[in-house]
This record gives sequence, C-alpha cells and structure tokens, in this order.
Amino acid sequence: LPLNAQRHAKNVTTIANDVLGAYVRAQLTLGVVVGAVVFVGLFALGIRFAALLGLIAGVFELIPIIGPLLGAIPGILVALATSPGDLLWVVLLYTGVQLVENAVLVPRIQGRAVDIHPAIIMLLLVISSEVAGLWGVIVAVPLAAVTRDVFLYFLHEWSEEPAGPPDETPLPLT
Repeated sequence: LPLNAQRHAKNVTTIANDVLGAYVRAQLTLGVVVGAVVFVGLFALGIRFAALLGLIAGVFELIPIIGPLLGAIPGILVALATSPGDLLWVVLLYTGVQLVENAVLVPRIQGRAVDIHPAIIMLLLVISSEVAGLWGVIVAVPLAAVTRDVFLYFLHEWSEEPAGPPDETPLPLT
C-alpha cells in the first residue's frame, strides 16, 4: 500500500480492534453477571451444584439468542432430579434473569462498551435479526460501532485543512 494508505489501514485496524475488544469485554461482563445471579438464586433455593450451574449459565450467555436457553437446561434438569418441588422456582429464576438481562443489562453494558445508546442497540438487534437472523444479531452491534468510528475517523481526516503556506494577501492600509 502507498504510505498514506498504510497509515489509514493501520488506524482503521486499531479502531476496529479497540471496538471489538470493548464489545468482547462487555459480553464477558454479561456472562459473569448472569452466572453470578444464577448461582446466588439457585443457592438461595437450595439447589445442588448451584456454583456449577451458575458457571454453565454464564458461559452459555456468551452464545447469542439460544445460549440462555441452553444454559437453563442443566439447571432445570438438576432441579427436576434433585428437588422437583422447586422446579417452578428454578424456571422462574432463569426466566427472570433473562428478562432483566435482555431488557436492561444487554443494552446498557453493550451500549457503554461501544458508545451506542441502548435504544439504538435494541433497534439494531431487531432489524439485524430480521435481515440476517442469528448472524445478524451476533455482528450488528460491533459492526455498527466499527462503521461509525471508521466513518468519523475519515470524516475528521478529510475535513482538515491541508497545512500549507499562510495566506499572504496584503492587509489594506488604514
């Protein structure tokens, strides 16, 4: 690449790396929060293996859309096998955690990470799920943030006045 293009390529790569890194950290934060809340809830209900089930819920939280469902299955099965009387409470716990997480935590944590308003994130997720399904949901937020930041980078680069000699127009004599 020409020297000027190399500089832009390096800057765009840095922008994308920063945005994607922040997005991944946000996803990991969501996984930790969900895992901790599930652990505390299951522990309070007296469900066996609460720590392991919380860890499983947190790890599966990293998988968009179907992850929370997959993370709830082991907890429901353990509750069914060890204390069937608590099954309803376990299902309500997992459902409540996911409702709060999807309505409150995801837009706020992802929004802060990639500097996009939570309402716009929700809109992005709805549109991208309709347009591209699961893959759209996975890439919508980071792609929008990278696109915005790259656009702003080039807008800033191309709108600067080139550094040239100062205007040597003589001033009028007064």
